[in-house]
Amino acid sequence: MSTARKDRARLEPTVEASDVSCSSISVAFEEIAHSRRALQSSYRRFFFFHVLSLVPTFVILFTALVGTLQTRQLCHLEDAKEVELSGLTLRTSSRLHATHSVYQRGRCRKILDGQLLASTLALGLVGWLASYTSRKACLAFADRLIPRLLSSSLSLLSRSPRFQLPRSEHGAGKDRLIVTVAIAMQALIAESLRVLSFYWACCILVTALYLYPIQERNSYHLHAQAVLVERYTATHDGPDWAWRLSFRDPRFFVAAWSSIAWALAEFGFGAFQILHQVALYKPADVEDHIDALSNNADAMQHGRAAAGQSGFSLLSGHPGISSDQLPTPERGNAKARRMSASRALEQARQRLVQPPPDPASTSRQQNYGAMGSLEEAVEDASHSEGVTDDNNDDGDVDDDDDESSRASRSDFSTTTISLLDQELEEEVERFLVAKERSEVEAVLGVPLPDIPVALCALWRIDAMLWSVGSSLLLSASFTHAQGALGHLSHNRFDLSTHFHLLPPFEGFGFTFVGLVVLHTIVSSLWATSLPLLGFATTTYASLLFGLAIMVASLARWGLLI
Repeated sequence: MSTARKDRARLEPTVEASDVSCSSISVAFEEIAHSRRALQSSYRRFFFFHVLSLVPTFVILFTALVGTLQTRQLCHLEDAKEVELSGLTLRTSSRLHATHSVYQRGRCRKILDGQLLASTLALGLVGWLASYTSRKACLAFADRLIPRLLSSSLSLLSRSPRFQLPRSEHGAGKDRLIVTVAIAMQALIAESLRVLSFYWACCILVTALYLYPIQERNSYHLHAQAVLVERYTATHDGPDWAWRLSFRDPRFFVAAWSSIAWALAEFGFGAFQILHQVALYKPADVEDHIDALSNNADAMQHGRAAAGQSGFSLLSGHPGISSDQLPTPERGNAKARRMSASRALEQARQRLVQPPPDPASTSRQQNYGAMGSLEEAVEDASHSEGVTDDNNDDGDVDDDDDESSRASRSDFSTTTISLLDQELEEEVERFLVAKERSEVEAVLGVPLPDIPVALCALWRIDAMLWSVGSSLLLSASFTHAQGALGHLSHNRFDLSTHFHLLPPFEGFGFTFVGLVVLHTIVSSLWATSLPLLGFATTTYASLLFGLAIMVASLARWGLLI
């Protein structure tokens, strides 16, 4: 009886100490959980504001698309001006006014139908996808080309002490040169794809004009009269300057739809990219941590803590209670398991980040990945358990104890593999997220939460202005190089003799080269000098250039002057 009282007295302080430690850890973890909930609430608000910043750009693009659909009735192919030629009252194309048109407003609405709209939008989307796919290829090509050129060209200059640069500066300059060359190549491909998309859209438009049935057959609209009109226009009209383009030309609507499709595709990718970057700052969920803590606390209070439970709390990173505080039959084995599991986890982390240099371990990691570390962890754990079991069996050896020891080792091996695998996956995921977040911050110069959401909204609007403005400006130059489209007669559509479906490059080459150079300069500043110039300064400067390009394109199509 005295021995039982002593044992009970010896156990009571341990249980009270465990209750105090459990309650203190529960209170501390509740405070951590409360702070994490506040952090998650702040993240949700941050994510919502960035989603809201995408709305203005989408509204502008959608309004532009609907506006072009509603104004198709303003389109026409030929204006009228009465002139006397060979006793006939003819009409020529000089002024662009709907009330003087031979073919009244609404005739182009039947030509610019849903099929032409869908085809043009598809061409713009495919053009942007091809442009986006070429980015990685351009970067890989520049990464192979530039080092070879630098090594061959600087081999002679490096002998002179004047041209010797530190390795750090040489490496940074080489990286900037690679990025600039890749951006220039990508800009060249992108502008070429813009021209190609508009060219194919013009082909579809001309085909639609040829297939358009003329329902009104007026006897006084003769084909010979149309030929005389064209000859008179060619001999008496002045030079067809680019600024005389009209938004009533059907090619303007084709160009607008193609540019809107290009901008919508770029907007969709930009929205996905910015939301993905915002998701990099998402805090970890704490609901599972709270459930695990409550389960561990209940088990501690009722005295049903198992030996493997302490290993789970150690491996998973939860602030669980160690089983050393409770008297268990396998206390020594549990301690050895925790130590071996912790040591195996640390070895697996080191091998994951820094692989060992020996060939055997390298081949094993290449064949099995993280499972090689897990198997070695199981072997180390089994060896530690064997040593512990030998020390325990010196005092009292029994067959039942051996069987229970084997069963516990088998259960521990399976549990260790699953827990280490889960822990390694979580560590790899956290490492990749941290690496990607650091890369984004290196490009932006500051963490993304430090950038005002209004600037991010202007960033999206700026990209939209650049995309739509460049497409409209380039298509205007291409349209001017094509010449007059043609005219509708009483029973067919006749192309103008001055029309060239694929004009020479000299007609639009100046605009093409200018846009390529401008895109290269601005994109290179975004990619290499953004931390130096500042996000706000670069955004405002790029926005001014985008507005200038947009105004120039609208003016060239006759919408402003």
